[in-house]
Amino acid sequence: MNSHFLALSSLVTLFFFLTILPPSYCTDDERFVECRRPFDCGRIKNISYPFLRDNRPEPCGIPEFKLTCRDNEYPIISLKN
Repeated sequence: MNSHFLALSSLVTLFFFLTILPPSYCTDDERFVECRRPFDCGRIKNISYPFLRDNRPEPCGIPEFKLTCRDNEYPIISLKN
């Protein structure tokens, strides 16, 4: 196969994926709207991924990093083992 043809077809394919297809399918997904917003716990502000808060859906963080906001003063993380 001609190397120029291979390079051109690769370039056309890359152009297609970068311009024709939407940049991301999950940015407009309502399931992830809450995930984009950081949360506060007392004096600690703007907590975000990978931390997960009790009232957020699981795709918003890693379940092992689930935080509980105790008395709205400080975050508590429960570690297993």
